[in-house]
Amino acid sequence: MSNSLVKSHLELAIKSNSHFAQAHYELAKIFLEENNVKAAIKSLKNAVDSGLEKSFKSEEKGDFLMKQRQFPQAKRYMFKMGLSKYNTSIYLGELAQIYFDSEDMVTAKKYALSSLKEYANQPISMNILGSIHASNKKWKLAVDSFAQSLELNFNNATTHLSLAHVKQMQKKSKEAVHHYLIAKDLDGKISDEKLEKLSQKYPDA
Repeated sequence: MSNSLVKSHLELAIKSNSHFAQAHYELAKIFLEENNVKAAIKSLKNAVDSGLEKSFKSEEKGDFLMKQRQFPQAKRYMFKMGLSKYNTSIYLGELAQIYFDSEDMVTAKKYALSSLKEYANQPISMNILGSIHASNKKWKLAVDSFAQSLELNFNNATTHLSLAHVKQMQKKSKEAVHHYLIAKDLDGKISDEKLEKLSQKYPDA
């Protein structure tokens, strides 16, 4: 199915339900594929607003049912709230990535922190925070963020590569090589000239 046809279906879905967060998000992904960053940001912000509203309504309904001692029904709404918060954290993380790629570190950090506020174990946003710290040469903070991200998603080759670069800047060569080799194992397309030379010194890293 072509992007134009998918967009048409998504726009119809949004027209019938303007608070359809996932539809806004899917539309944003298409805009990103088309390099229409402005439209992607708008759609992601709509997704965030819809997600936050859904979380609020689910929590409100859950609290009401708890007070009525209708615990099974309340539990369902609390689950809906948690799922909505998780999805919203992804939308916020995508916004943070866009602003990071645009080198707007202040806005990127704002959205990354907002993402983690919605869902504390969001590896995407932890990774972005690590990249922001690295860009500011705050190596220890960068290492902490990348390490937390990898605890949640160890198989992210990009995060291992980013951590390898930071370890290299800290003069921790063996650790740098360790993460570089993992990154290469996870993604055969990864190659870095300096880290490649360094890895020859530590074949058992």
